[in-house]
Amino acid sequence: MRRSLILLVALVSFPTMAQEVISVETVVTFIAGQTVYVSSGTDNGLVARDTLEVHRVGVRLGDMVVVSATADRAVLGFSDAPFSVTIGDRLTLTMTVAEPDPIELPPTPIETDRPSILTLGEDDAPQRNYSAPRVSGRIQIGVNSLMSSTSTGTGPGVSRTYATPFALLRTQIDNLPGGLSLNTRARAAYRYADPTPFSEEVDLRVYDLSLEKSFDEIPLEVTAGRFYNSYDRFSGYWDGLKLHVGGRERGFGVAAGFQPDRSNEAPTTDFAKYTVFGHAAFEREDLRFDGTILGGQIIPQSDNLQTRTFAGIEQRIFAGNFRASAEALADQDPETGDWLLSRLGGRVTVTASRGVRLRASAISRRPYLLYGDNQSLLSRSTRVGGGVTVSLREGPLPGVSVRADVANAMTEGRPNTLTVGGGISIPRIPSTGVGLSVNGTMWQNENLGETQRGIYGGAGITKSFGSTYGRIGYRYQQSPLLGTDALVTHGLDAMLQVPLRSGLALTLQASASFGDRISSTRLYSAIWYRF
Repeated sequence: MRRSLILLVALVSFPTMAQEVISVETVVTFIAGQTVYVSSGTDNGLVARDTLEVHRVGVRLGDMVVVSATADRAVLGFSDAPFSVTIGDRLTLTMTVAEPDPIELPPTPIETDRPSILTLGEDDAPQRNYSAPRVSGRIQIGVNSLMSSTSTGTGPGVSRTYATPFALLRTQIDNLPGGLSLNTRARAAYRYADPTPFSEEVDLRVYDLSLEKSFDEIPLEVTAGRFYNSYDRFSGYWDGLKLHVGGRERGFGVAAGFQPDRSNEAPTTDFAKYTVFGHAAFEREDLRFDGTILGGQIIPQSDNLQTRTFAGIEQRIFAGNFRASAEALADQDPETGDWLLSRLGGRVTVTASRGVRLRASAISRRPYLLYGDNQSLLSRSTRVGGGVTVSLREGPLPGVSVRADVANAMTEGRPNTLTVGGGISIPRIPSTGVGLSVNGTMWQNENLGETQRGIYGGAGITKSFGSTYGRIGYRYQQSPLLGTDALVTHGLDAMLQVPLRSGLALTLQASASFGDRISSTRLYSAIWYRF
């Protein structure tokens, strides 16, 4: 398999048409072996499968991948040579949103009008007997390998090799006896590394294993096991019980249980927690509003730690061409007992005219660190940004979109970072069927009296051959080092998705990067089946 993949060798991932390169300021809150936890999550734009370029004080450290993410927390894994980080480090993550993750899921094609390789032939599938249990989900089996070499420029380089065969399972079984539903999401992997092996080579993680029961007589829904509470975006995963009374429009409930181990998602009783929540929504003509309010506590079993008490609110408004959301979270300071806003943010999107969309966002956060004997509210970070996207619906190139963005990131004790970016995407060039995207980002800050700048640029083409989809592209990265020196890398990427039969598909990827001080080659293959 590996030999066949080498035929696809091209260089380092680049953002596809539907991707957007932005920069996120974050803090390392916990480290477990090769896994790094940071204080930014989906609220900051991080999504599982994102490929991140990690910088510290303007210096590029390497690449990481988002393994999983909740509203205010993300779990990162090294996608290149591991590098040194410590708890409390302030990092800048330059990321490609929705970049394919070799660990979690195969990439999503850009051209939305092409047929799904997993749905072909479904019209010919036999009808199911819905009185029996219904099983749906996805199985993915694959292997991800990485060979990298780094050098300081003054001596021989250090070469490393990683290989991770893995299996993913996501299932939902409805119509079980008693009206139960079973949800499962798990990942198993074998992790090989040379010359430094992993302390635990076999890695098994269960993200969801829960039973749900809805009652017809009363508006009650019960969930038990490991789950994520969709009405509480602040508390992460649970091992416990959730009771919800009401419907989708309005209701209230309580969740109680324990927080899984943050290093490996294993069950633990170190942190008991509960939340009480309520939600409501109403709709009138073209106006819709929904909101959620909650409060809860995390109760450490260690006598050296205090109970964390928090309360939050989230709301969204949809009115014609206007979209807005806002959220706030308040925590009791573990040192003073005073209530502080640990999170305050909002987003607005306005369709100003036909094909013109304006957006603005702001978020200010003080992550709450609660692990081991460490408990504190970390330094506040704030990000304010906005942008515009212009899409052409008619003309010689319908569907073309041009975007521009600007953002300013501020963290206590660190210089501000200004980021400016833009791009253009052409879903399909007439008479060729080829898609094209070009984008770039530049950031700068003042460090020790010097202005440091980083540049990122990428370009790529896509092409569908019936139901087979391919992509190839190039990227350029320039990161400042000490003084006037800079680290420059180039890369190419190739990807192919091939449907084998209804619900069954093969994904092949190859990428490589090269520069004066770093080079790497990544090979990835996976077969995934939807049932």
